[in-house]
Amino acid sequence: MVSDKKSKTATIWPPEKLKILDICQEIHIYAEEIYLCLSALHHENRAISRIFGELAVDKCNLSDAFKMASKLKGSGLSEICVSTGTATELLDKMKTLFQWIKKNPVSVIHALRFAIRMEESLEKMHILNVVTFRYEQERELMTANLKKSGSNLHLMTEEYMNLTLFEQNSDDPF
Repeated sequence: MVSDKKSKTATIWPPEKLKILDICQEIHIYAEEIYLCLSALHHENRAISRIFGELAVDKCNLSDAFKMASKLKGSGLSEICVSTGTATELLDKMKTLFQWIKKNPVSVIHALRFAIRMEESLEKMHILNVVTFRYEQERELMTANLKKSGSNLHLMTEEYMNLTLFEQNSDDPF
């Protein structure tokens, strides 16, 4: 359906499409909680804990972007590119992972490896991959706080590589 207000054409999104935005918000709330758990679990390693803390903030910002898009009823969006089924499947996975992490404390190396894989899965659900925006102004509004996520993944990957390299060479007599 299309509505014409003040000579601007706006899409009126059906509730089932808008539900996808709510599901994506929930996905990122769970990701934030997972990173907060990992940050607390590895608080003694300040660099690692900080990375997990920054990733938690990143997921909070993404959650807020989806919340804003949902509250605006999809105004400014030209397309929602993810299906309800795909979003629901990832949400179910995030719920399971959150429960598992709470019950199974993992080593720093396993936490980093786990987080790298989780980030790869979550990349599909980044707001820039879930929706397309009608105007550059709306895209800028929704993505203003999301500039840092790529650098966090790089830092996490670098820490993981350093730790696993050290672990593999720890038996060296040199």
